[in-house]
Amino acid sequence: MRATAFAFCTSVGRFFGAIVNFGIGAMVLNMKTLGVPIALTVAFLIGLAVIPFAPKTKGQELPS
Repeated sequence: MRATAFAFCTSVGRFFGAIVNFGIGAMVLNMKTLGVPIALTVAFLIGLAVIPFAPKTKGQELPS
């Protein structure tokens, strides 16, 4: 079950990443510039802001 959950989470992340790439490409095509679409992708900044609040699990055993 753990391997299935890991594979699911990894696949969802890759799928979301592909959607974002195509979305940025479509915005660049419509806006005729690269700067505005990149500035509008704030998901990266939100992810960076959340990292300090993630729990540290180094050296801990996995729950069974």
